[in-house]
Amino acid sequence: MDELKVFVNPTGNDVLVKTMVMEEYVDKGFHYTLKGIQSVIDLVEARGSEEFTFLFYTDKQIQVIIDDLVEKRQQDTAIYEFEQSDLLKEWKAVLETSIDQKQFINFLKKRDPEKELPETEGLIASLQTLKLASEIRFDGDYDDRNNYNFAIKVKDMEGNTKLPNLLTINIPLINESDFTLEMEIELEVIKPKGEGEKPWFKLTCPKFDRYWKQAVKHEIEVLKEALPGYHILAGTR
Repeated sequence: MDELKVFVNPTGNDVLVKTMVMEEYVDKGFHYTLKGIQSVIDLVEARGSEEFTFLFYTDKQIQVIIDDLVEKRQQDTAIYEFEQSDLLKEWKAVLETSIDQKQFINFLKKRDPEKELPETEGLIASLQTLKLASEIRFDGDYDDRNNYNFAIKVKDMEGNTKLPNLLTINIPLINESDFTLEMEIELEVIKPKGEGEKPWFKLTCPKFDRYWKQAVKHEIEVLKEALPGYHILAGTR
């Protein structure tokens, strides 16, 4: 409630009276912006309680009310918006866009063939062969293993090479998460339109939304396992 304050300041033979309205101070509370599921767990364990702390989650974020009993000031809260991992950001940069052979090769050279993309070395070899070719012809779109087949000529030598139309990558989708899953990436070859032109390539991930929900589901399971007695609710505050 506002209060009326009266200040008396004598100056010589006169008395100067001033009034002032004082507004009640409202503590804004603490608001935390977090970057990983472990940070959410650590904050709740340090500042929260099983009885009065509430966590709300969607496939985009987790919201936390540290103490639901607080009434005379703003409540302490936290938010964690599920952030894409660095590896996912690298893949998203090339998804849904057309890239040439050089760009594709440079991208593949940055991949980890043991963990991320087992086909890395074979893909690079096939693309480099296409890059050297003086003549490229499609020998049918797919074979029985869903590979693109190319008949090529390098100088006076003829041969063939192939590229898969489906790649499988293994990466964590969410920042600071140790959960990896297999993602299917479709490879589309854009055929040359004229003689002497090279093919272009387009990578897409039609099932991305499904993969993302799987990754978020895992993070929520980690949260529930770490905080078994807390109120963890689907939805928003």
